Amino acid sequence: MTLLETAEQYMNERRLRSKTFVYSATRVIRVIGRNIRTDQITNKIVSQFRVEASKSLAIDTVENTITDVITLVHYRTGKRLSRKGQLKRKRPQPDPPPVGDISAAHKVSPPWLKQYFEIAYWTGLRPNDAIELQQAMPVEGLKNETRWVASKTGIPHAFPPATFLTTKTTDLPYTRSQNDIKRLRKAIDQSCNEANVARFTPKKIRQRAVTEWSKVNGQAGAILHGSGMGVMAHYVQPLSILQAAAPSVAIPTSFNRFRSDQTQEEAMISAYRLLPSQGKKLVSNMTRQLAVSH
Repeated sequence: MTLLETAEQYMNERRLRSKTFVYSATRVIRVIGRNIRTDQITNKIVSQFRVEASKSLAIDTVENTITDVITLVHYRTGKRLSRKGQLKRKRPQPDPPPVGDISAAHKVSPPWLKQYFEIAYWTGLRPNDAIELQQAMPVEGLKNETRWVASKTGIPHAFPPATFLTTKTTDLPYTRSQNDIKRLRKAIDQSCNEANVARFTPKKIRQRAVTEWSKVNGQAGAILHGSGMGVMAHYVQPLSILQAAAPSVAIPTSFNRFRSDQTQEEAMISAYRLLPSQGKKLVSNMTRQLAVSH
């Protein structure tokens, strides 16, 4: 079986919607000049690919491709190839937009883009997944617990209810093609310009989402990102961590649209999220004191 056939089989078995593994296999075939069989891939061939590919491709692209190839070889043959000789990567420097900038851009956006902002911020999903979830979302929005399987990794996610997102916008501009991301980027650029804030990308929204959940609970941020819980996954339900953190996550003020159909509990949570950190701390302390006294 060729490397490309292995990539397709791997994705089909795991029901992965992202074509990352196919792209990686195609990249290797193009660089080494032949559609090699998976069981013929050795550490020497991996090293050859690293040397040749690094002449024209970004270091992250080269090393991520090799990671995918190692995964495919192990899946098909059981062999574990070496990662020896990795190229030195630059240290990541995330630069997410301020919550206030996201709020300002959201406020001037059309309904479909407002909804994308809310989904992406609450779930921390990759842009393609956030778009898919927006299309598949039920009419009641995310007012109930939401489950989703990541298209790139196959990791299952579960998210607490989002009290600010309870209706579905049906007039969506997506065409289920690669142009959807381009259209999304262009729309966000327009909203940023109109709101007079620095431009940011869909990926930056994800960075801010993971940052804000992590500020409340580092484990919650890791769960949202999909990094997992390590050995703790055998003992702790990930959703319970997110549910405990959710009320304290800083939400852009423009998300909190008070509605006449909100329950008293939903209205209290919406109001709580609008408070600054000191206000939240004060309310939390008062609530604990009242609970103890009763």
